[in-house]
Amino acid sequence: MLAHKLKDESLFLAPTPAGAYFSVSGAEETPARQFLQFLLAQKKGFKLNEENLQKMMPVKDSGDASAMLTHMQKLGWVQGLERALEAPTDRLETILPDILSQLSASSKVLLADDQGFYISSCGFPHETAEELSGLSASLA
Repeated sequence: MLAHKLKDESLFLAPTPAGAYFSVSGAEETPARQFLQFLLAQKKGFKLNEENLQKMMPVKDSGDASAMLTHMQKLGWVQGLERALEAPTDRLETILPDILSQLSASSKVLLADDQGFYISSCGFPHETAEELSGLSASLA
């Protein structure tokens, strides 16, 4: 639990997938959304301590910052990690096939938009990926 280990200088704060989704799923500027977007914009995670938390949170009082962190933790939007995550420096086109291949046991994955254009694929020939993405758009 992050809130109970707030003094633990060995933890690094990071958004969870649910927190990342929440941060980009709405236009309303809430303190929680601002904080999660701030975390996502960092190239490297940073240590979770009172001083950093006060700098990161869009609230003035350290008690409010701790309460907000506890609330986001209960919602499953933040997590404490033992080591800092670093944002990849390579181009998305370069790293996306490797990331996608990890999502499937057969290493066959297709990522397409809602109009049927494929963005990236792994394990499919180019022509097959185009046909499958077009078919998926007509099914949707």
